[in-house]
Amino acid sequence: MIVLNVNDKKDQKIETFPYKGKPLGVKNVWIRWLSQAGPEGAPEYGLRFFTIGPEGEIPFITTYITRPCTF
Repeated sequence: MIVLNVNDKKDQKIETFPYKGKPLGVKNVWIRWLSQAGPEGAPEYGLRFFTIGPEGEIPFITTYITRPCTF
């Protein structure tokens, strides 16, 4: 498995992201892949860094952030 630093990867804007085998629409979201485990093309297996812009949405994430924050 290859593991990368978050600063070594560039954001990629995404319009959909697979969840339980189905592509779900996302809004104002970027992703950085930090590791990939499992078979190629299986995005459910890997460490991801999501950036959610203003009024952005990821339907399968149930945590709501009401103000800008840094983790």
